[in-house]
Amino acid sequence: MISIERALQTLIYLATLIGVAPLFLSLDLFTQIIFILAFSGGIVCDRRRRHWLTPLPATLFTFLFFFVYLLQISRVNLALPVANLLVLLLSVRLISEKQGRHVLQIFVLTTFGLAASTLLSLSPLFLFYLI
Repeated sequence: MISIERALQTLIYLATLIGVAPLFLSLDLFTQIIFILAFSGGIVCDRRRRHWLTPLPATLFTFLFFFVYLLQISRVNLALPVANLLVLLLSVRLISEKQGRHVLQIFVLTTFGLAASTLLSLSPLFLFYLI
């Protein structure tokens, strides 16, 4: 029988893949690499039940990513820096400890990432990913 924790972890990573997939090719190379490392590292951390990122470094990385991409935002270039920031925040959340509110943050960041993909291209596949 499958445990509730294992089912929730599977749901987290499937939702993350679905939310980032339409956005992935539009992201910066740095963000793509960080996401792939965080996704695979998050799976390893969840299986071993030891997380690489404690709360203080996670907060520091979040502020660092926020300020780096805040400097890139302008009236002309708004969607791409915000999409990169959402994926980086999601990456930080994937490799840190996942309590109840962290799981909800992952789902919200994934949904916003999916919504940000519509700002970059209006593909009819959006409805499929959303469902």
